[in-house]
Amino acid sequence: MRILHVIDSLDPRCGGPPAVALRLSAAQASQGAQTAILSYQTIGGEERIAASMAAIPGMHRVAKVLVDRESSLIGRILGSTTLDWCRASLRNWDVLHIHGVWDPAVRASASEALRQKIPYVMVPHASLDPWGMRQTPAKRVKKAVAMAMQVRHLYNHATFVHSLNETESEGIKIAGIRAPLEIIPNGIFLDEIPVLPECGRFRAKCPEIKNDPFILFLSRIHVKKGLDFLVGAFDIARRDIPHLRLVIAGPDDGELAKVQADIAARGIGDRVHVVGPVFGLDKYSALVDAAAFCLPSRMEGFSVAILEALACSCPVIISPQCNFPEVRHCDAGVEVPLDPRRIADAMQQIVTDATFAKLTAERGRRLVEESYTWPAIVSGLDKTYRRYGVAD
Repeated sequence: MRILHVIDSLDPRCGGPPAVALRLSAAQASQGAQTAILSYQTIGGEERIAASMAAIPGMHRVAKVLVDRESSLIGRILGSTTLDWCRASLRNWDVLHIHGVWDPAVRASASEALRQKIPYVMVPHASLDPWGMRQTPAKRVKKAVAMAMQVRHLYNHATFVHSLNETESEGIKIAGIRAPLEIIPNGIFLDEIPVLPECGRFRAKCPEIKNDPFILFLSRIHVKKGLDFLVGAFDIARRDIPHLRLVIAGPDDGELAKVQADIAARGIGDRVHVVGPVFGLDKYSALVDAAAFCLPSRMEGFSVAILEALACSCPVIISPQCNFPEVRHCDAGVEVPLDPRRIADAMQQIVTDATFAKLTAERGRRLVEESYTWPAIVSGLDKTYRRYGVAD
């Protein structure tokens, strides 16, 4: 089968969607499919993107088609460089797997696939969640216009919509999408971390942490990630555990100044360490050294960071809005509501109860091994393609 993935950017700074698109295409290629990724060039981010691909098993089998971003406003609106490439080349592909909602490359590739009657699958990556659709009046109006003018039409004519979980499926329906929905979760390559990094490696790179236990946040610094709840919870927890620290790792996505102001106002700057983005071995080292990973998110599709933490045997604290109830069902982590006091209680339980932390971490690793590896996920996806009539 010939599968073309389309995504606006491959930059790891853009969070989960690039990581998913790269690994999904690599896993499909490793199982015999001919795969490629169509995306825009990221000027200045080439080394970062190359580094993010280096450890992905099978990535060398995936062709990369990088087009220039449009220089004119009209070109950007139409996604003209993507559209030109698609007009010339889509006939070489059996199916398009298109990641995103609002980006010009998404709209251009879907519209051309529809015109040429080539099967295409749409993956919103939680971008149609009602919470996200409501944020700021200006964005709400802009998204509503885009939905009415083109996006809803393109989604409704997709072969199927790739949803990450039941909650996302409900949000997609609320957005007026009537195309068939298929739930296909994200996964992980255990081969990327066949041997966990040596304990203490991250601490050696951040000596200010010393040997103190720390809670790790590892994601984009964005309002939806719930850092206000996290900082408030840490402020409560450190009163009972004075040597506890908080490490915030990830690129700023508009919320860093507010988070830093909150930290300063609480007078906890000496216990909170904002270390910027970490990738590859540094990321896994941070998870290995952390007492717990915490993501009190207001909304997630299917967090790759949670999977990575579980795979590194790092206890996780997540909110119900992370939409990963299996963590709770399997006792593979702690799921708590968006309440700083409850989040602080979970931190204290993991940091002070070594037996609980160890058992939780073991169950988390087992959950990933049994249910969330990319090879297993793409085997099911291949059957889904064929069920909808996509053939070699």
